[in-house]
Amino acid sequence: MNNPLEAKITVNMDDLRTVVCKCGEAVFENVAIYKVVPALYSGNGKPTLLGRPCIRCVKCGEVYAMDEVTTGPVS
Repeated sequence: MNNPLEAKITVNMDDLRTVVCKCGEAVFENVAIYKVVPALYSGNGKPTLLGRPCIRCVKCGEVYAMDEVTTGPVS
């Protein structure tokens, strides 16, 4: 059943902001930074890994967290 509140939106990719590294490169690869969640805070009483998605510039290796990229210009 279709939700009447959902709207189909078409976005022209040319109208979107391109993410550009400080070095001028616009090609990135997906990477992750992992944090250890102590057993006290995990749901199962054991230490757990929590991944934070990031992107890394293929030219200079600079790593950006997704929230840095989506909230404003990187360069």
